[in-house]
Amino acid sequence: MILCWAMIAWTPAAAETRKKITLKGGSPWGESHRNSIALAYFAKRLEDLSKGDITMKIFYAGSIVKGPTEIDSIKNGIVDVGTVTLPYHPGAIPESVRIAVMVPFVSDFDSWLWLAKNTDWFRGFLTKLNLQPLYYAHAELVFTMVSPIEDLMKPSLKGRKVRAPGLGFKEVINYLGGDTVTMPSAEAPAALATGLAQGLYTTLDTWEAEGLQGVCPYVYILHTPFTSPHCMSVAGYKKLPDWAQKIVDQAADDTAKHMIDWARNYRKSLQDKYKGHAKVQMIVLTEEQMSAWSTRLKPFYGWMTGKYPEMKKYLEDCQQAWRATHKTPPPVIQ
Repeated sequence: MILCWAMIAWTPAAAETRKKITLKGGSPWGESHRNSIALAYFAKRLEDLSKGDITMKIFYAGSIVKGPTEIDSIKNGIVDVGTVTLPYHPGAIPESVRIAVMVPFVSDFDSWLWLAKNTDWFRGFLTKLNLQPLYYAHAELVFTMVSPIEDLMKPSLKGRKVRAPGLGFKEVINYLGGDTVTMPSAEAPAALATGLAQGLYTTLDTWEAEGLQGVCPYVYILHTPFTSPHCMSVAGYKKLPDWAQKIVDQAADDTAKHMIDWARNYRKSLQDKYKGHAKVQMIVLTEEQMSAWSTRLKPFYGWMTGKYPEMKKYLEDCQQAWRATHKTPPPVIQ
């Protein structure tokens, strides 16, 4: 009897008893923002896949993580999982990467996914920072304006101050004739309402999540993806037992797929929501209009490839990605 008890006690199943793990996640945004939605989905997948052995508590709305502190919060263990918003981290993230993530009119969701899988543009800089990329939260870039842009075939922002989150964004606005103003996103509604700013260069979900419909109702959808990686620290990931790493990897893969579907459907959901709205107008640029905007931005592309020669390779990779994912010719940078 004693022998039988000993054999049962030391079976592999007993040896694999898992200790419960609680992680912390942090987002600078409220719960309706895509980065928070992605964290919540990832947390649910962790709990489901682990049958409750891994849980993650999420701190929203900048309660413990602000935009500029995202990377330090992950590396210093304030959170285990967090967002990395590229424009917010000058000095830590290469300037060429911060520009690559926002270049207009060179990629869409399909070609961007090919780039992420087949090149090192959106992963290599994270590993150099000792961050473990998990998945990406995608959105579309938009101009949102207090008053309409008069001629979409000859776009001009002359006489307008537009809030820009960082490098590349500022230059696009400047080359379209506008001036830029820098401020935290939380201050944007007051700036728009008081005339300090006349527009934002941002993502579609940020416009919605910040409640800017009343003060900034003209939305110009650029067909340009934007993404924020969500990461752990390499050290934090390696501390997890093997079984937990496998679950984290699977949850990350599931979240990546979910957020692509979310991004693809999000535009349509807002178009349906604001159809017939008294103020909001959502304008989706046509191919002809995108070509006109691209031509208008020729000096921007010249500045970009002149100051950052590696961006010539990025544009080549974008064209290769487009050919691999589309039957139509890639967008031509004028």
